[in-house]
Amino acid sequence: MLKKFKRKKVLVVGGDSRLGRVLKKKLNKDFIVYETTRKIKKSKKSIFLELGDIKNFKTNILFDFVIVVGGVTDYKICNNNYNYAYKINCKNIPKIAKYFLKKISFLLFISTNTVFKYLKKIPNEYDKPNPSFNYSKLKFITEKKISKFAKKYNLKENFSILRLSKNVDKHTSPFNIWIKSLSKNKKFQAFEDLYFAPILFDDSASVIIKIINKKLSGIFHLSGEKDYNYYAFAKLLEKKFNKKNIVSKINSNNIGIKLIYNHYI
Repeated sequence: MLKKFKRKKVLVVGGDSRLGRVLKKKLNKDFIVYETTRKIKKSKKSIFLELGDIKNFKTNILFDFVIVVGGVTDYKICNNNYNYAYKINCKNIPKIAKYFLKKISFLLFISTNTVFKYLKKIPNEYDKPNPSFNYSKLKFITEKKISKFAKKYNLKENFSILRLSKNVDKHTSPFNIWIKSLSKNKKFQAFEDLYFAPILFDDSASVIIKIINKKLSGIFHLSGEKDYNYYAFAKLLEKKFNKKNIVSKINSNNIGIKLIYNHYI
């Protein structure tokens, strides 16, 4: 008789996020999936975690894999409430990561390719990170803190970083705003000199699962196969809506960097 396959346990830190929700759905096919959440008594496989206050956090469950998706991702909050964002992203998330690495869980930290200077080209693995705005700076600080801990305690083989390009769907900013504008014939501007390589949340989730299945340690990048400037992409949407002269060009040199990252990237 064939031996019954024992499914491994995986914890998604930040399971309520958009990527977290897609990831949990895909993981459920082959893993026993738990999540952290701020919603008390959400389910039997939910672990309460308020990232603003982690002093009393603990769990007796031994996880094979931990995927850290959570944190402050809103660019406006990172700009307008930097100290709060720093506490969560750069103090508490590294503490949570260290907690699980000590338990010899394989840990994957989800980062961003905006740790590179703001994007006029798609970065590669050999480029030197040079974050230029608060959200990207916070992510890079977190990367370094967890990496330093993993190196110090010889846990590098149990840790990896995945830097994602922009995950998109119809609800993602600025595309949700563009779609609404197009439906109302309301004119808007899009950058002609900033680029992104869009990826679907589903594709990001698939790559995450491959990394943990193979326990691939190191730093990885994921982006779409083609890069677009925002204006070109907006014109494609305009054509899809059978509209004309709704979208106009704007250059990033003519606008403040805070406005760029708050509203467009």
